[in-house]
Amino acid sequence: MMDSLRTVDRHTNGSEVNLKTFFKQLLRYKFLFLISLAFFIGLAFLYNKIATPIYEVGTSILIDPSGKSRSLGESQYVGGSVSQIDMEKNIFNEIGILKSFALVKKTLEELDYGVRYSAGTWYKMEEMYGYFPFEVEVLTDRVQLYSTPFEVEILNDETYSLIIDANEFYVTKPDLSGTRKVEAPIEFAKKYQFGEVVEHEYFSFIIHKPKYKIYEADFEGKDLIFELQNIEDLTNAYLDKLEVYQSDIQASIVQLKTQGAVLDKEIDFLSTLTSNYMAVNLDMRSEIAEHKENFIKEQLGSITDSLETAEAKIERFRRRNNAVDIDRTLNSSVEQLRSLETELNQIELNNKYYRQILSYIKSADSIDKIIAPSAAGINDPLLNENILDLKNLYAERTRKRFYKGEKSYDLVILDQQIENTTKSLTENIRNLIRVNELGRSDKKKSIAKIEQSLKHIPKSEIRLGSHERKSDLYENLYKYLSQELAETGIARAENMSSAQVLDAPRMLGNEPISPQKKLIYLLGGLLGLLFPLAWVILANAMNTGINDLAHLEQISPIPVAASIVHAKGTSKIGFSKDNQWQVEESFRDLNASLQFLVNDNEANVIGMTSTISGEGKTFCTTNLALAIAHSGKRVLVIDTDFRNPSLFQDISEGKSNLTDYLKRKTNYVEQIIHKHPDNHNLNYIPIGKTAANPQELLSNTLLTTMIGELQHHYDYVLIDTPAVGLVSDYLLLSKYIDVHLFVLRHKVSKLPFLDELLRLKEKGRMEETFLVYNDVPVRSYKNGLVRNRKNIYSQNS
Repeated sequence: MMDSLRTVDRHTNGSEVNLKTFFKQLLRYKFLFLISLAFFIGLAFLYNKIATPIYEVGTSILIDPSGKSRSLGESQYVGGSVSQIDMEKNIFNEIGILKSFALVKKTLEELDYGVRYSAGTWYKMEEMYGYFPFEVEVLTDRVQLYSTPFEVEILNDETYSLIIDANEFYVTKPDLSGTRKVEAPIEFAKKYQFGEVVEHEYFSFIIHKPKYKIYEADFEGKDLIFELQNIEDLTNAYLDKLEVYQSDIQASIVQLKTQGAVLDKEIDFLSTLTSNYMAVNLDMRSEIAEHKENFIKEQLGSITDSLETAEAKIERFRRRNNAVDIDRTLNSSVEQLRSLETELNQIELNNKYYRQILSYIKSADSIDKIIAPSAAGINDPLLNENILDLKNLYAERTRKRFYKGEKSYDLVILDQQIENTTKSLTENIRNLIRVNELGRSDKKKSIAKIEQSLKHIPKSEIRLGSHERKSDLYENLYKYLSQELAETGIARAENMSSAQVLDAPRMLGNEPISPQKKLIYLLGGLLGLLFPLAWVILANAMNTGINDLAHLEQISPIPVAASIVHAKGTSKIGFSKDNQWQVEESFRDLNASLQFLVNDNEANVIGMTSTISGEGKTFCTTNLALAIAHSGKRVLVIDTDFRNPSLFQDISEGKSNLTDYLKRKTNYVEQIIHKHPDNHNLNYIPIGKTAANPQELLSNTLLTTMIGELQHHYDYVLIDTPAVGLVSDYLLLSKYIDVHLFVLRHKVSKLPFLDELLRLKEKGRMEETFLVYNDVPVRSYKNGLVRNRKNIYSQNS
């Protein structure tokens, strides 16, 4: 159970990032970071230098929702309280008008934006506006070539060269109804006079010299380009970038924003757009006022004819009958009759108005055309309220559709409310018509009764009274409608737009919105850091070598007995030349560690191995043996690596060796034990040449007997074993070994080898197992020495 927990803990620790080691690696690649930073910041500088700046332009409009500033409101100069019309302005309708395709297209056509001018070089073209060496007059009734650059080379004040080179292009359809794509190359080059018509099957225009002065130095060395742009596509492009929105839900201020590469061009666009919008507003109000005037004039025309007819009848009757004025009784009856007939005509006029409203409310497009009841002389608060409710619902529907789209559930509710309100208004009007019909019937009865009472009066005077009543009635109606017509005309004459520009179009902010230079530099700096950082991380992930002692201790549960400093040069027997004292110190440290590990006089056999060849196993064995011998201990080194013999090969040539003994070519152990020339406390048993059957030799009982006897004659017996890559060889020797030392070399040994060591330890049941970290850089040795001693003291306790 504890072994399982230890394994889990090892993998957990191994997955953690050693920040100290990581930052050391970053510091090692500091020049790579500097070069990368310089490169990407340089790219950011070039981008900021070459990129076309984009400016944001804005304006604001105040819209009067009350309608007091237009012909739809009350006149400021005509007395009385007769309202021309009662209708509130719908902000969302106005936003829709400002963003309408027709209004934007009209604005672009007025500004002649169908031709785009550019000047520059191969790496940067800049759009020009209002100042260019020539102007293009497009012949709109001809076929034109769109979105293809025309290059103009001015030869002198009179002539120029026109050049076109494109692989595909768009041209107007023959009937001028749209455009079509032509997937074929076009090459064209020809000289023309300024003012001469340029005619081709795909384009027709005239290039003029501008009326203002052009300084040649401004365009020297630059290519002069122009493009014809399809007005429909250009309109869609402007609609995409045009923002129109209400500044606040409770305010009637509308903000307009757009953006483009040429500041003055965008300012002119917004300025002309707002002017056209206000002109459209005036036109719409004039249309409504005209509609009202036409209604009144139509009624006046009918009444005028009736009045003239009535007056003519009176004049003829008096000439024929010598009629005189009737008496007081007759006058009273006649006045009543006149009053009743006036009321009867007002009822009929009201009914005409009601029927007109019924025709308008059937269509949402006609709601705005409804004339207020007061304009027709009708004072009905309930009717006014119903009409206002219906208009407000349509306004709310427009707002919901603008914000939430056509498929919003709120629109379904509003449509139901509009339908209910329309039904209620329709029923109300029909009731009014029915009431008027009843009133009309009553008036007629009253008129008939009065006429019956007048039968005793002479017929001539009765007929004269009848003619005079009709004449007075028509005259009163004529005066009333004439007054209404005059008031409408005066209000129309003082008509003003319901919108006014609060802020003239101007650039928003103090600099272009693109490119954002500080952000570009910041991104350049980040990329300059991220690319080398990613490279270091990737290299670190691909590097499975052991990089330092802390790394090794973090990922391995096997204690590190010692760190061996990097030897800058070695002698034939292994000692360091250039940093001998440091190498000796590291092996004395390993020797001291062994004093704690081997505290039993009989447990003195030490096995030295490595994961693969080249990790310094033999180097460590030799120098450890010398360190022990220098400390006054008797030590014997046995080379058992029959596959790759290397221990003391330079001083043991021709001498009896272990192979000879195990093959019984030599009968006595003493014959294969040799003294080291530099230290009498150090003896060694070499192998000689490579053996063909190492496992057979390692299984020989003579080896068991020999090691068992020799460990009593020496303080330490060091066995230089085969690398653990040859697992079976090492396991054959592991039964003789008391302490197992595995040599791992800095940046040579691989992390997966540690897993092999653990499995080997578990398989061979090797309790006393330690690591020797070889070839440690000199700068890391001191810290490693402290770590090793702490680990060994902890292991021993």
